[in-house]
Amino acid sequence: MQDLDEGHVCSRPGKAANLKIKASNGIHQDVSDAVYVSHAGLDAVYRTIDLNNDGDAMNAGEARP
Repeated sequence: MQDLDEGHVCSRPGKAANLKIKASNGIHQDVSDAVYVSHAGLDAVYRTIDLNNDGDAMNAGEARP
């Protein structure tokens, strides 16, 4: 992902409800396109998914621990 339009912000702290990640320790995408982000400092795994197809996971219900 080094060229124009190869990456974008899917979710970020302060925009998605309950998302408190400052630095992720791991990331995984499952077959349903949900993206899981782990945060060892908080002992948490967050699930993010774009439910309304707007290109991000920053709307209500799209990010949760």
